[in-house]
Amino acid sequence: MRSINVFIVVCSLFAVTASFSNEINLRPTFKKNIEILDERAPGSESRSKKYDTIEGYKVITQNNIVFKWKIEGEKIRIILKAPTDGWVAVGFNSAPKMNGADLIIGYVVNNNQVLISDDFGVGHTHMPDISQGGKDNIMDKLGWEKNGFTEIKFSRLLNTGDAKDMILQKGQKIALLLAYGTTKDFTSYHKVRTGLMIEL
Repeated sequence: MRSINVFIVVCSLFAVTASFSNEINLRPTFKKNIEILDERAPGSESRSKKYDTIEGYKVITQNNIVFKWKIEGEKIRIILKAPTDGWVAVGFNSAPKMNGADLIIGYVVNNNQVLISDDFGVGHTHMPDISQGGKDNIMDKLGWEKNGFTEIKFSRLLNTGDAKDMILQKGQKIALLLAYGTTKDFTSYHKVRTGLMIEL
């Protein structure tokens, strides 16, 4: 009888352990979407991605989101395009996470009027810089909708002097966050998001 009880306990422990292990493995992790552009970087042996260059802009397409950037003097110029008539967003951080990210979100309304918000990641959400003691440092705002895509274009200083903005430098390795939603606002949940490491 004792051996039977021991056998039942061991089987029960094995079942609990297997269940716990499966639960952990099934939890989605944002890091699974990361790709390294620099082939010499750790972890890049299995996956790497190069950017294209078009009209002076470096270009990356990830999950149907097109991100273009060009550094000119003390400015970075950015073009962001996604298959939506809602909002599109880009974020910069030292790691691929929302908390502490420097975020720019925009969408287009009637007559190609673009609305863009300069935000900062707080936990799993975000708030405008101006509501947290920062400033709106986005310049040269343009945007349009065409053939089912929303495209916004803007610039900002590499170093805005704002504690809520990440200081950017040419050749710097950063985590790039990309996302888009289906509504015209700054607060609704994303439909698609992705993250990758790039070299500016």
